[in-house]
Amino acid sequence: MEKIIYRKENEKLFCQYWEELSQKKQAGPRYLLLTLDYQLAIARGKNLLVDDQSFIFLVDNKPIAAVFLPIEQDSSGKCITSSGDYAAAPLFLADQAQKEVFGMIDEIAKKLKVVKIKLAIDPLENENYNFLQKYDYLDSSILSYLFDLTNEDFLRACRRGHRCDIKKLLADKNFKVFYIDAANPLYDIHEECRELHRKCSGRITRAKESFDLQFEKLKQGQAVLFGLKYKEQTVCFNILLACSESLLGSLSQTEEQSWLAIFR
Repeated sequence: MEKIIYRKENEKLFCQYWEELSQKKQAGPRYLLLTLDYQLAIARGKNLLVDDQSFIFLVDNKPIAAVFLPIEQDSSGKCITSSGDYAAAPLFLADQAQKEVFGMIDEIAKKLKVVKIKLAIDPLENENYNFLQKYDYLDSSILSYLFDLTNEDFLRACRRGHRCDIKKLLADKNFKVFYIDAANPLYDIHEECRELHRKCSGRITRAKESFDLQFEKLKQGQAVLFGLKYKEQTVCFNILLACSESLLGSLSQTEEQSWLAIFR
C-alpha cells in the first residue's frame, strides 16, 4: 500500500518519517531537518518562496523516499530551487521507488506550472552515477572538495601550498583560531558572525530567522562555528554542519577577502 505525506499537511508525521529515513540512509548535513528549515527561511527572506511541496513516500507504512521540494518564483516563473540554486535531490531507501517519485515531482510541477527544476546529488551520498539523468534532467557538474578526516596525518595529506599556509599561520602568535559548539553555544559570538555577514555584504541580505536556525543547529550539535582572530580582533568566521560523521562547509565571511584565503 502506497501513501504520500506532505509536510504542509502533517508536519509532525513528516518530520518523524524524514528523521527515520535519513538516519537509515546515514544522510549528510544537507538532509537535516534544521537545514531544510534554514534553506526555506533564506528563500522566504528573499521573497522567493511561494510554497513547500516536500513529501515522504511510504510503502506499507514504511518511508522509502524523502523529497525536499521548495517552490520558488523568479523572473522566469515558478521553479523548484533553493534560493534560486540547486535543491538537494530526493533520498531513496529503494531505487525501485525512483520512477514513481520522479513521476510525482513531474505531476506537481505540471500542476503548479513550474518552468524549471534544479536538483543536485549530495557528493556525500556516494552515488555511483547521476541517476537524475534517467528522468530527463540535464547533466551538469558542481565542484566539491572531499577531505578524509580519518587520516592520522591530515596536514601531510594537504597540498604543499596549503601545508605552508597552515604552518605559517600556526607559527604567527598574532593569529588565534577559536570555535563554539553545543558544549559552549555562545550567542554573542554567533551575533558577531551575523554582524560580520552584514558588513561583508554591505547590507542585510538574510533574515534573522535564518541565523536563529543556524544557532539552533549549533546548540543541537549539528554545527560548529570557527573564528579567526588577528591581534585580538575577529576577522573571519566559518561554520561547518555536522551529521553522520560528515562535515559540510556552509558559510564563510571575512573582514577582507585576503583573510578568507588564510582562514581556509
